[in-house]
Amino acid sequence: MAASSVLPHRQVVQARALLWAGDGVANEEIARRIGDQIGRQTGQRVELTQTVDPDIIGGLVLRVGNSILDASIRNRLETLRKNVAKAA
Repeated sequence: MAASSVLPHRQVVQARALLWAGDGVANEEIARRIGDQIGRQTGQRVELTQTVDPDIIGGLVLRVGNSILDASIRNRLETLRKNVAKAA
């Protein structure tokens, strides 16, 4: 087989990301920007799936692989509640 007929094996590296956001936060521009940023940081092509979660009153929750970033107001309020309970 001639060397010119051999195609190099290319593997497309892809990260799957899930984004949950409240109704007021979820929009395509924000999702695209988040996906682009994840792609730059990981060096991978990102497939982002966005879901509107009415239980999220503000902020967002992002899952990439096994990592979860919970930047929701609900999580911040729960953290505050735990800190106040410890201080009491």
